[in-house]
Amino acid sequence: MVRNSQDSGNESEIRIKSGRESYPVVIGGRLDDLAGRLSIFGVGRLFLITDRRVHELYGAKLLRDLSGAGWRTAAAVLPPGERTKSLYRLERLYAAGVEAGLERLSLVLALGGGVVTDLAGFFAATFLRGLPLVNVPTTLLGQVDAAIGGKNGLNLPAGKNLAGTFYQPRLVYCDLDTLATLPFRDYRSGLAEIIKCGVIRDPDLFDLMERGIDGFKRRDPYLLRRAVTAAVRVKRALVEADPLERTGLRRELNFGHTVGHGLEKAGGYRRFRHGEAVALGMLAEAELARRRGLLASAAADRLGRLVAAYGFRTRAAGCPLEGVLSALLHDKKKQDGRVKFVLPAAIGRTVTCDDVAQAELAAVLKIFIN
Repeated sequence: MVRNSQDSGNESEIRIKSGRESYPVVIGGRLDDLAGRLSIFGVGRLFLITDRRVHELYGAKLLRDLSGAGWRTAAAVLPPGERTKSLYRLERLYAAGVEAGLERLSLVLALGGGVVTDLAGFFAATFLRGLPLVNVPTTLLGQVDAAIGGKNGLNLPAGKNLAGTFYQPRLVYCDLDTLATLPFRDYRSGLAEIIKCGVIRDPDLFDLMERGIDGFKRRDPYLLRRAVTAAVRVKRALVEADPLERTGLRRELNFGHTVGHGLEKAGGYRRFRHGEAVALGMLAEAELARRRGLLASAAADRLGRLVAAYGFRTRAAGCPLEGVLSALLHDKKKQDGRVKFVLPAAIGRTVTCDDVAQAELAAVLKIFIN
C-alpha cells in the first residue's frame, strides 16, 4: 500500500497532487464502467479525441455507452502515428471543437496512446482557455508516462515536443485489458519507459523487469499491474515535487529521452517507436555516464543486457549521426545554450550534467549509430 492509494478488488487508485487539488490515476478500471465513472463531472457535452485504430477497437462502443448515459457526444478521429502531433492537426481539432459547439464545461476525453493524450491535452489546455480533461490511455507507454503529469507537447519542424503546455487532467483511467490488443512493437515501447523508471528511481522495479522478462513478453496481467503501479508511483513522486519543471527534479524523467528524441527526429518520426528510441537513448546516455566515471561498468552492462533481452535494437544502423546531433542542438531542455543530460550514477539514482561537449557526445553516439 502506498500513500494516497486506494485498492478495491482488481482496481487501484493513486492520487497525484497538483497545487491545491489532486486527481486520481485509476489502474485496472474497465472501459465498460467508464461512462458511469464520468457521472462525477455531470452529464453534458463530451468531445472524444482518439485515433482510427483505437476508435475501431474501443471508441465506437464507448460513444454508444456515453450517449446511453446521457452525454451529448462528438468525436475527432485522428490518423495514428507521431506525425499527427502537429500544429496542423491541432488547428483541425479547434475547428472540430467549434463545430461541435463545445462550451467551457464540456469534457474532453482522450482515448489512445501518447500521441492522442499529448494532442488532446494541448487542445484542452488552450480551447476556450481550458476545458476539463480525462485521459484514458490504451497503450502501456501512455499508462506509465504520457497520460500522467499534465505535460503535453507537439512537434515542430525543428524538433520533438517544442510546443507544449502543463495542463493536469481531472482523471486518468487505465484499463489494463487494452494492452492485449497492442501491436507488439507498441507494447514493448512502453516497457522501455518502465525500465527507465527503474533506472532513475526504483531498483526493485528494475529487478522485476529482469526477473519477469518471459512474463512481460507474454503480457502477464499480474506483472503488468505491479509494473504499471510502480512506474506511476515513480512519476507521481517527481511530478508532485516539480510540477512545472522549475526545480530540476522532474528532469530525471528525461533519462534516455535527450538522445532518444534526436533519434526520432533524425528518423523522421517513422523509423523508431518512441520507446525504441528511448531504449537506445538510455544505452548511449549510460555509456556517456560510464566514460565519465559516474556509472560502474557492471551497472551499464546490466542495463544493456536488459534492453537487449526485450528485443530492442542496440544499434541504429544507417541513422545519420549529423541528423541526431543537429536535433540535439534544438532540444527543448537546453539552458544557456547547453543541453542538459540526465545520466545514471547507479540503478536507482541519477545526476544532471550540462557540460557534455559535442565531440564527447559524438564519440559515444558513433558506438550506437553506424
